[in-house]
Amino acid sequence: MSKQDKKSFWRRSAKPVATPSPGGTSFQAFDSAQSDAWSDGDESSETGSQLSGLSLEVQEVLQTPRASSSAKIESQSTNTPLSSSRPRAQTSASTPTKNMKSKALSVIKGKGPKSQSILPQLNRLTCLGLLTVLDNKTSMRRTLSAPTPVASEEPAPKQETTVVYSRLEKFQELLKLPNLDLDALRELSWSGIPKAVRPTTWMLLAGYLPANVERRETTLQRKRQEYFGFIDQYYHTRAEEGNNSKTFHQIQLDLPRTNPCATFQMEHVQRILERILYIWSIRHPGSGYVQGMNDLLVPFFTVFLTPHIDGDIEDIKNFAVGQAFLDIIEADCYWCLSILLDNIQDNYIAAQPGIQKRIQALKDLISRIDAPLHEHLTKLNIDYLHFSFRWMNCLLMRELPLNCVIRLWDTYQAEVNGFATLHLYTCAAMMTRFSAELRQKGDFQSAIMFLQQLPTTEWNDRDISLLLAEAFQLKYMFHDAQGHLT
Repeated sequence: MSKQDKKSFWRRSAKPVATPSPGGTSFQAFDSAQSDAWSDGDESSETGSQLSGLSLEVQEVLQTPRASSSAKIESQSTNTPLSSSRPRAQTSASTPTKNMKSKALSVIKGKGPKSQSILPQLNRLTCLGLLTVLDNKTSMRRTLSAPTPVASEEPAPKQETTVVYSRLEKFQELLKLPNLDLDALRELSWSGIPKAVRPTTWMLLAGYLPANVERRETTLQRKRQEYFGFIDQYYHTRAEEGNNSKTFHQIQLDLPRTNPCATFQMEHVQRILERILYIWSIRHPGSGYVQGMNDLLVPFFTVFLTPHIDGDIEDIKNFAVGQAFLDIIEADCYWCLSILLDNIQDNYIAAQPGIQKRIQALKDLISRIDAPLHEHLTKLNIDYLHFSFRWMNCLLMRELPLNCVIRLWDTYQAEVNGFATLHLYTCAAMMTRFSAELRQKGDFQSAIMFLQQLPTTEWNDRDISLLLAEAFQLKYMFHDAQGHLT
């Protein structure tokens, strides 16, 4: 089904937003066609100028050699592993930028006691095209960034394929190491992970797989057996009276509206997701199942199923995968979801304090970096809770196409605590991206509808790369410097 067909199909019975509600939002076109607990209240009820760049410019800088992971690769014997370009943001001058410029100069020239700790961040900024350096060979200044894309121009297929294979080879060589360098893997994964190695890489970045190659197979066998032991121990309790049956019923209500593509409407796929969510809720009584967790399963299931199917998961209408492989996918999804939820556990305990805290942080951040937008939303009586609750609860699963979410999660997993910290700045970058359009909305209804149905249907990896670059700039400027927000 094409994107346009999906859009028209799910919007046939779209419902207007009459009153603000923390849980009453729409899943682009899909959610508006469903009778959703998010909006209808069935079962549980959930509750400056535009920043255009903040780019850095460092003049007369000598190139600093970086430690390459390839040197580590060559120094170790190999073993058999398991089986973006972006438009450049405009620049604007600011006081924090000047401070970063002087700090960057001192670091690259080898001055200052903190040069070692800051250098990796400068390397990251250089990779993102945010530092201007001096080419020693030509003595000409050049900015390391991808060219601005032109809609009518497509990259030469041969050249793009060469780049893809080059990145894939780097991942494959790194994954062959007897003892994997996780820091090198994170650095390489930050700008995206090739589809062929994404399942293994996600497991390693999450900490589900050990870095030692020899321990991986035994670890996987043990963890998968452990999960199916939980099925035997707990799954039969879903029919018991009380909280267990209520939790199970809520999961059953939420699964059909998790994702509109045919794969996630298949009965046997929904039974897999049903078991994962129920077992997790039984083993985590402190929070239990919370609406939105069903969305977080989708990227994991997609990534782990993709190697076993032909084509894109959103395009296929059916697939034939053996039960043994489906069992493996189910167990791996359970453990990876568990690790993710452990890292953002305060989002789902009573009163969801993690989400409340991040919504307030987003509000404070926008008031600093885009005061006109913040003032406009305040004038329209729009509370940030009205739209950003779902952004934090579902990690933008309902705001972005699935392929874009997976690309976003590549970087989140490459960042330490990325699903909590970097996600906040990604939401801020999303708001500044649409600042001009939002400030043109003259009433509450049109503005809130725009925020709940952002025009991201046609976004691709290039758009996500730019969004992440802007988010990283904000994180670099404001994180660990909370005084900027008070």
